[in-house]
Amino acid sequence: LVFQSLTSSLEDLALEDLAMIDCQVLATKFSSTTLKNLIITSRNLDVYGFDFDNDFEDLVIDAPNLISLHLEDLPFLAPCLLNVSSLVTASISLEEESFSSSDAKYSIVGALSNVTKLKLLSPVDNYYYYPSLLNKVLKRDLRRCQTFKNLKKLSIGDWCVDGDLHALFHLLRLSPTIQKLTLRLGSIGAWVNHRETDESEVEKVNCEHLKKVKITCVQGDKRVPNIVKIILTNAKSLLEIIIKPYERWY
Repeated sequence: LVFQSLTSSLEDLALEDLAMIDCQVLATKFSSTTLKNLIITSRNLDVYGFDFDNDFEDLVIDAPNLISLHLEDLPFLAPCLLNVSSLVTASISLEEESFSSSDAKYSIVGALSNVTKLKLLSPVDNYYYYPSLLNKVLKRDLRRCQTFKNLKKLSIGDWCVDGDLHALFHLLRLSPTIQKLTLRLGSIGAWVNHRETDESEVEKVNCEHLKKVKITCVQGDKRVPNIVKIILTNAKSLLEIIIKPYERWY
């Protein structure tokens, strides 16, 4: 199923729920004051089987009453979240092909400051793009973020720990109420030698409400000991750390 235009029709239909599964989305703006739940995914879609010119586009979402957002596998479409201040749950899985340049500036992470549950993932084990262009875009966006004052559950991938751990700890500093943290780490950055985190940075990480941490990583990931060290130093209410290693496949 292919969508090429979807703008005023959302408002006309007064839709509250919209799910577009395995669709090629060429529409570049979703604007609605009634939409509450939006799902867009092209997980099983062979995008190269379609006749379009692979031009990069912004996928603008302007939905002030949106409560739940799920975006996954959208090549050549870079999410640009405008008015989504009502979002409670957001799950976004981005692709390297989402952005034309590492200099691109988008409102993604920064627009999600009111969510209580956030999943923000990037592709793991992408050997053609390391260090990742996508990671650079997300890190730049993170620097402009305000405090995630409502965030309780956070699930993130390699994008915040690819070259160093600054982005991860900055995100934790911005999440004073976080209770559950899930890290899904690929194998590429596992072998990068990270410098020890400065003690002054450690003191700024606020995890006093963190109760559970789950880390999925390749066996022997060099990043994990430092991550665990910082968390143990700052998470006074921590009840459980689960580390699930897997074997390196190459």
